[in-house]
Amino acid sequence: MLSRLNNALCSHQDPADRFIAATAWEYDLILITADEKLKLLKQVAIFS
Repeated sequence: MLSRLNNALCSHQDPADRFIAATAWEYDLILITADEKLKLLKQVAIFS
């Protein structure tokens, strides 16, 4: 699962957003964002 998240995050150019998404995934948190690229992640629960 982590490798799939890593592959999905590689397309995102902002390292801070990658860190935030990985943290949300690791701790099973809901990510609140307006970022269109982060909304495409299927591995992280998104509230937009």
